[in-house]
Amino acid sequence: MLDIVNFCISKDKVAINPEESEIHTIKGNSPGSIYLNGAHVKHSTEVKHLGIIRTPKNNLNTDDHLKTERQTIYALIGPGLNAIKGFSPVVALKLWNTYAMPRALYGVEILKVTTGDIEKLDRQHRSMFKHFQGLPARIATAEVHLLLGSELIESIIDRPRLRLFTNISRLKGSEEYNILSRQIIMAIH
Repeated sequence: MLDIVNFCISKDKVAINPEESEIHTIKGNSPGSIYLNGAHVKHSTEVKHLGIIRTPKNNLNTDDHLKTERQTIYALIGPGLNAIKGFSPVVALKLWNTYAMPRALYGVEILKVTTGDIEKLDRQHRSMFKHFQGLPARIATAEVHLLLGSELIESIIDRPRLRLFTNISRLKGSEEYNILSRQIIMAIH
């Protein structure tokens, strides 16, 4: 495979820096020492590509996502983020949904999300929504979502996953498209 990369590099007159490149093995053992243009390419257990950290098990790193959410919302609004100080909870929710959520859940549609991850994300969402509204920490979950009109975290995570599946299933030649086509033909007859 590296021969193909070297051929394309020389053809397109593009340079790949071996010191900044990493090899990420998904299944099995590492293939040993690999060299690109005579320089050793290092192996790693996780690789960051387009802002998404890929691990061998392809799991969601919940702690990093929660940290990104908190940092984003506090950078936008600051510590005076509650209804007691006169800040509108509706405006806080709009900022949360517009800026914090997309940054925190970027790439979630291609990563494995466990129920533990969803519980951690949901716990932070509830605490932030209570903080937005100036509610006590021990108030019921349903009241937090109903008063603010917010969505549950499961539906927020499912939306990009369904969008990705829809795009793949509409792509002619994909296995999903072929399966759906067969199902539609069988349903008609």
